[in-house]
Amino acid sequence: MCMVSVIIPYYNRSNILPRALNSVCNQTYQDLEIILVNDGSTDQSELVVEEYIKQNSKVRFKHIFLAKNSGPSAARNNGVKNANGKYIAFLDSDDSWEPLKLEIQVDYMERNQDVAIVGTNYYIIKGCKWNRYPLEPDIIEANFYRMLFKIFFSTPTVLIRREVFFYDNIWFRAGKNQGEDILLFLQILRKHRGVRFSKPLASVYKLDYGEEGCLTSDLSKLLKCEKENLKILYSENSDSNNKISLTLYLLIDAFYYFKQAKRLVINRWHKLKYRE
Repeated sequence: MCMVSVIIPYYNRSNILPRALNSVCNQTYQDLEIILVNDGSTDQSELVVEEYIKQNSKVRFKHIFLAKNSGPSAARNNGVKNANGKYIAFLDSDDSWEPLKLEIQVDYMERNQDVAIVGTNYYIIKGCKWNRYPLEPDIIEANFYRMLFKIFFSTPTVLIRREVFFYDNIWFRAGKNQGEDILLFLQILRKHRGVRFSKPLASVYKLDYGEEGCLTSDLSKLLKCEKENLKILYSENSDSNNKISLTLYLLIDAFYYFKQAKRLVINRWHKLKYRE
């Protein structure tokens, strides 16, 4: 048994996997295990991982192999099912952590037993480096109804209690490869308290959406998955005290079109700014 299980799925990431792994191995908090899930890679990623494991023999590793590329939901769920940690953390293979991330999050979770999920601010590194969210206040309460309108968490930043998966039976939705993380966070917040630190403790090396090669590169699909998530949450009304009324459903659905228009403008600006 360890305190934190770090789940890192990967698919054809041989050139950048060491950056993610180094950021975990360099954590000031070391009561952890690293679970790598090979999601059907066809490049040299598996060899890179095996060599890294050999060179870092003092770190607890598990290396899981999926027979075919099954997507992020299946890969992360497989990782969680093989986890021994009291807390579950996720890191995408192309992102990285600040050294104090786990130490700060574990300390907070241990002192606040009613909190089921803790996220953090993060850096976006693309040409230059900036904070995704404002730096104040220090801690922001993440509310289910607020998150229906505004995203509070990003997958590489969260630390989640093990019980959420194995007791509440909340998992990444099978077969869903876009917006699966946001749906999971909303389902957690529907039952539990969550917070986000304003201090950036992770780095992502791509834009939030619209960038080629990202799962959120197709903005029309992004809108579709948001609407799909809303339908799923609405269908789960009977299982929750935090219900979505028909009026609220229609309001959120309309709001998603406004948010989509805003994304299109921002995406156009990004393309002009970062074009080669």
